Amino acid sequence: QASASMAAQLKQLLPKWTYDGAENAVCSGACLAAPCFDRYAPNVSGCCCMPLTYKEEICDFDYFFEKVVPNLHTGDIFLTSWPAKPGEWAQTARCMMRSRWTHVGMIYRPTDSPILHTRDRIYGGQTHDSRPLIAQMLVYGEMGFRDGQGFEMVDLEVWVKDYIDKYSHSSEPDAIGQFLVGVRFLTGVERDDNFYKAIQQKVDDYWLRPYELQDTMMAAIDLCECIPGLDFMHKKNDDSSVFCSELVAEAYKAAGLINSNLSGNEFIPRNFDTTSMLWLKGGARLSQEFVLLSPMTEEERDALGYKNRGSGDPLSKDKFGPGGFWGVDTMKPMEIGWGVPAPPVAPSKPTPAEEPAAGDGTEAAGTAEEPEPAPAPAQVTMGETAPIGADAQPEAAVDGGLDTPLLNKA
Repeated sequence: QASASMAAQLKQLLPKWTYDGAENAVCSGACLAAPCFDRYAPNVSGCCCMPLTYKEEICDFDYFFEKVVPNLHTGDIFLTSWPAKPGEWAQTARCMMRSRWTHVGMIYRPTDSPILHTRDRIYGGQTHDSRPLIAQMLVYGEMGFRDGQGFEMVDLEVWVKDYIDKYSHSSEPDAIGQFLVGVRFLTGVERDDNFYKAIQQKVDDYWLRPYELQDTMMAAIDLCECIPGLDFMHKKNDDSSVFCSELVAEAYKAAGLINSNLSGNEFIPRNFDTTSMLWLKGGARLSQEFVLLSPMTEEERDALGYKNRGSGDPLSKDKFGPGGFWGVDTMKPMEIGWGVPAPPVAPSKPTPAEEPAAGDGTEAAGTAEEPEPAPAPAQVTMGETAPIGADAQPEAAVDGGLDTPLLNKA
């Protein structure tokens, strides 16, 4: 594919030490790491010689689907990370973008408003309206677009459970690393009719739009085009074909969340993660990342309750229909929550009095009573400030340049 071919060409021109290690490589995102050179989403994670830091909450499987997913709403951010296997496209992409995240999409939830009339692209009549969907641009292939390439609208729970199941969709599951999924909650925004009309209009506009396969290299390299004399590096706005981060940027522009003068072609997935501070308008904020990690062994995978098993099947739909590898009941209504979930409560460690005495296996005298279960996580009311997020930028903040993805998979 075009992006993979360009990545291979670039790697032939560079010594291995410059890109080996993906986002942790010694030269990863050298210009992206200069905060003063980016007026789209300045870097907030230190220079390129420093390790990346993310504001994140690592969630277990149950917490993610029971506490996080029900609270997702239209406009929230969806991120995925393809493992950086040496010699493959993701290693180069992650190095150039200086981020673990290789793909970005946006949440679309039909029950948020009667204005939102789009449904799951393949299984619209078999997916309950209360379920969050992912609006995203994908190419065809492993965990790609289900009907060619371009704009995809798919049930979030199904797609995420498929994505983290490398033992079903990968032909060499033990030779590839861990898949990550993350979401960020959009807060401080009045989701009124104008907001939903703007989002829906972009969905309608891009429904038949092809995926951008050409000329993505310039978008993945930021040579500080805001400096006089380097403005040739700036990619002009052109949405005749669209890639993943461009879709989200254009939707955010239409909804008044970012400045309309910015070029959607200059955004990359990194701009929507917590290593960057995306300039949002009107007091809008994005929360910390809520991250789900894929199981790394077949035993871990099976313990999660998967009902179906693929065998190197790039997509689940042909064999398993709307429920995917896990067997999700897509007609089951989903609880509708609001607000940023509280962080998962870590299990408390036993005190010495609760531990068995050494020696004969009998319990120590004076064993404490079993601790009470942890209370359910509290929630932040919609509209309140997210616990962690990017500071909003005044309306005056404007043009400049960043970049876009070198991607061919989610």
